[in-house]
Amino acid sequence: MKKNLLRKSISLGMAMTLTMGLLAGCGNTEVKESNVASSEVETQSSVVSSATESEVAEPAATYPLDTDVTLTIAFPSNGNITANYTGLAETPWFAEYQERTGVKLEVMDLDTEAYKLMLLGGDLPDILWMYNNFLPNGELAAIEDGIILPLNDYMEYMPNYQAYMDSDLEVQKGSILSDGSIMGTVFFAESTKQASTSGMIARQDWLEELNMELPATLDDFYNMLVAFKEKGVAVPLSTTLANLQNSFMKYGLTDCFDLITTDWYHVDGKVSYGYAQPEVKDLYAFMNKLYTEGLLDPEFATIDDATEKSNFLTGRSGVTFAYGSAVESWRKQAEETTEGFKIMGFAPLTGEEGKLSRSGFAVVKNKYGAGFITTDCEYPELAAQLLDYGYSEEGHLFFNFGTEGTSYEMVDGKPVFTDLVKKNPDGWNFNQAAAAYAHGGQIGPFVQCLDYSMGSWSLDEAKATSIANFGNHDFSNYMLLGTAMPSEHLDEYNKILAEINTFVSEIQVEYITGQRSLDNFEKDYLETLKSLKVDRLIELQQLAYDAYMAE
Repeated sequence: MKKNLLRKSISLGMAMTLTMGLLAGCGNTEVKESNVASSEVETQSSVVSSATESEVAEPAATYPLDTDVTLTIAFPSNGNITANYTGLAETPWFAEYQERTGVKLEVMDLDTEAYKLMLLGGDLPDILWMYNNFLPNGELAAIEDGIILPLNDYMEYMPNYQAYMDSDLEVQKGSILSDGSIMGTVFFAESTKQASTSGMIARQDWLEELNMELPATLDDFYNMLVAFKEKGVAVPLSTTLANLQNSFMKYGLTDCFDLITTDWYHVDGKVSYGYAQPEVKDLYAFMNKLYTEGLLDPEFATIDDATEKSNFLTGRSGVTFAYGSAVESWRKQAEETTEGFKIMGFAPLTGEEGKLSRSGFAVVKNKYGAGFITTDCEYPELAAQLLDYGYSEEGHLFFNFGTEGTSYEMVDGKPVFTDLVKKNPDGWNFNQAAAAYAHGGQIGPFVQCLDYSMGSWSLDEAKATSIANFGNHDFSNYMLLGTAMPSEHLDEYNKILAEINTFVSEIQVEYITGQRSLDNFEKDYLETLKSLKVDRLIELQQLAYDAYMAE
């Protein structure tokens, strides 16, 4: 495996006001000029005529590129594609992608484990489209270990990506590692709203029958569960342990206890770890109350996802945690046997009526994926130009919506999917059709457009409303952005965190079930966390956050 020894930092001009059509939304076709790049680069095309060592791509390029080189891409296999094709390479979208870029491509479709094994094996393709957590020790270690190339030396071949980074501080921070390396072309979301697609859901038809509204406060939530129990529901709240923990971390159950999240957060730059805060005692006490009164499924610690879903669909439970897509798919499944079955997701709970919850799920625009060039790539300049295409105006529309006149039309200046996607004649669902004729729902080197997300959500009113409710919170002001732990602290951090996670997972079940009394909480819980070096864990996270914010 080749090692990349040339690293240099680039100065990203934050004083430059660079804009691209994609930043104003998918429907904006105007591209403003910048002194770095326009998304329509009107310069001579790149000429890459044959696969020779002397071949060099021209920095400024128009598409399609003139090249006979074939590049290889590894892609994480996706069920929406494999439902109708053997892999990404067979889709109409991918054939058109090669036509538009002018680059012949070979694709390796790999499941998650096979992908990770490939990264460890040393025989790499030219380009990786993947989720960042596939890298065993993070992006910086992958550069140091000679797996991926930093893009610093290739940014002259990527004017669209450069312009996008220069236009947004959050985007810039999501692209650049602590040592100044540009790790890859990050799969960004256009809006943090695109992350809040999961949360707590309830049987809306039962609420209507009981003349109740969706819960907004902790009292509302408790009263709903009691009403469902009195109605004859066996276990009003049924969930897996993992999803119950997700409700503590990101589904918005904690602000009622003056706790922003049990996970990481900051207040005015001071980092805190929710599980180490004394307020978590009140959370455990409330969950124990639900357990004791039969409002929480007594099997929560052992049931699996299939049982959680079955309980909800069969009416054994009335509240659980799910993705917004389940609001549509579960309802359609349940309607076959239960007349009038309705589901609705509700917003993160608050301590008092009318207050916006600080708890919820939000992420930075970085969608935790990227397009990486590997150290085995013989033509990194060409690979850089290929990756840059998705950040051009044309590439942005093409990745998100496919081909105009086929998979989408412009309506009032905005791209709208055609019935080929919305009402596919072959009976494919939206996600399957969109994966065939576009790429907006898959990992890749582009910016996922809010209009794409809204276009998929709006096909079902209840799903669209639920996702809007899930995103009705203020957590974005408290999240730790894209903080990455420096490599010199990574092993220590991971070791401490693993021991703490094991301890917390075990003892919280004991508190919820009443196997352990909360009377000795300070000694049994808080002091044990200190003995497990939670203060050092927080110190390391603070160092990483401070370094990230200072970049």
